[in-house]
Amino acid sequence: GYLTRWIPERYYNREDTKGYQNIIANATGLTVTAGTDIITNIIRTIGAQRKAKYKVNGIVMDGAVWANILTLHASTSGEFTQPIGVVTISPTGQLLICGIPVYVVSWVGADEVIIGDWSQFEIIQSESLSLQFFEQDSTNVRENKITVRIEACIGFAMYQPAAFSVLSVESVS
Repeated sequence: GYLTRWIPERYYNREDTKGYQNIIANATGLTVTAGTDIITNIIRTIGAQRKAKYKVNGIVMDGAVWANILTLHASTSGEFTQPIGVVTISPTGQLLICGIPVYVVSWVGADEVIIGDWSQFEIIQSESLSLQFFEQDSTNVRENKITVRIEACIGFAMYQPAAFSVLSVESVS
């Protein structure tokens, strides 16, 4: 029972990583990094995307960037300096920047933020996930092993590469 839950989860994690690699390789949206902090650069990039007529409806980042946003403080006084109403947390715990939901995922690169119109990206699946176990494969019976095959036929469609911006926040505090 454990394998039938664990193996598909590993497969979906790998699928997420492949989708991320597709976005990174093809994203051509505008990125603005003239600010001195993460929030300023994200907001300016959202503005550039909106000016290009894309509806930014999701921001994706890793846990470290998320934590940096929530603990942003003035370097001199040490007090939190979140702009009121710009960074909010919904009653369900969802972080929002200018009302746009922020999704924390493990598959996005460290110190990267993907800002985009997610209606312009789709996972296309022509064959659903198939999970098969084989006990009678090669020396499996003698060695008390099983062979597992998991597969699906998928592809990624990025309709508008300019609808996505990849913001590096490595040097921004």
